[in-house]
Amino acid sequence: MSKRKGCFGYREALVRLCRFLKPGGQLGFVNFSRSVHYNLLQELATDPKWAPFMEAVGGGSYVPEWTEKGFDFEDDLRASLEAEDGLLKRAGLRVVSMQSRVNRYEPQLDNLATMMYSTGPLTAFHSDPAKQAQVKKELIEWYRKALRRHYAVGENGSLKGYSGYSTYGVLQKE
Repeated sequence: MSKRKGCFGYREALVRLCRFLKPGGQLGFVNFSRSVHYNLLQELATDPKWAPFMEAVGGGSYVPEWTEKGFDFEDDLRASLEAEDGLLKRAGLRVVSMQSRVNRYEPQLDNLATMMYSTGPLTAFHSDPAKQAQVKKELIEWYRKALRRHYAVGENGSLKGYSGYSTYGVLQKE
């Protein structure tokens, strides 16, 4: 179990999800294994204004373990499935298909900043709707500024040179 509140590593997450499968049942997944989002969460955690909030929702690293260790997600997952004593192998899972790819696109700055807010750890921190609205506004603006530091923004508001790395796959319970 991860040190973060309510979170666990991807291996444990896959095992928990696959518990619901009957033998022969399959689970499809997409993992955004490298994304600017992880780096921005790290930046957010060191920002004097946002660090207390980030610590309150779990603290620690917001970069996935395979990225911190320099692993590729697909290689790490395959090794976990093939290891005799691995958690995934013990759960009776095997890879039906899996591939990784770089995703290059030019998302709109405002759309991406809003998406990052909605998938970030601060969305449910305040119970007061007025405070939630203010935090959302401030945090989306923080994301906009951070994205501008990392990427050129085109005239139409798109981020130039943005890319991510995704792994798509299907696991089957034996």
